Amino acid sequence: MHFARQYHNDGFDTLLAELPDGPGGAPGSRLQLAPGTVLQASLSRAARHVELAGGEAYFAVARDIGRPFRVDTRAGRIEVLGTAFNIADRSGALDIAVEHGQVRFTPRGEGLARLPVFAPPAIDLRGGEALSVRDARPEAVRPIPPGQVAAWRDGWLLFDDTPLADALPAINAYRRQPIVLADDRTGALRLTGRFRAQDQRSLVQALPAILPLRVEVLDDGSIRLAAR
Repeated sequence: MHFARQYHNDGFDTLLAELPDGPGGAPGSRLQLAPGTVLQASLSRAARHVELAGGEAYFAVARDIGRPFRVDTRAGRIEVLGTAFNIADRSGALDIAVEHGQVRFTPRGEGLARLPVFAPPAIDLRGGEALSVRDARPEAVRPIPPGQVAAWRDGWLLFDDTPLADALPAINAYRRQPIVLADDRTGALRLTGRFRAQDQRSLVQALPAILPLRVEVLDDGSIRLAAR
């Protein structure tokens, strides 16, 4: 068998997809795509493969020992047999969070020596663990409550000491007109909070109460944030 399809969520709601990787080609693995996500899925008798071009997606992978499930990103490859995890690639960092099961992340290693002996080691993540990869370099594995993995599926945007420059791509995925930054100093402000993704008015109103920000509405409807 062979299956190939591109999924592109260009709306403001979650896009659901089922892959025909169950017994006899029945629905098996489930994918949920956040707004602004593009990925390509392909299946064969030997393997299951996804390429995430950008955005954020949650994977509930059907277990199949004979066909590993691989997700390629710009920062490296995630490989599993059967598990549930989330990948976000919206800004400078690529974030992986595991709800249950186990995944293995193998960095691409750009910028490092290319000899095999210097290849970056694979990193195993288990349920309740998360990893960020920034500038092709993995950071330390950190704990994450499984209930917070892919909170966007329930309509929430969660940020924990996140640079504003990294938070805005996730926020802007739910907006027709983007929020922009006045300068790098503004983008370096760190945001912590829980926001309803679809309630953008309340989110914008909350930002200057949380952070030292000035909010300016531009002529085209976009919003510019500047540090006070």
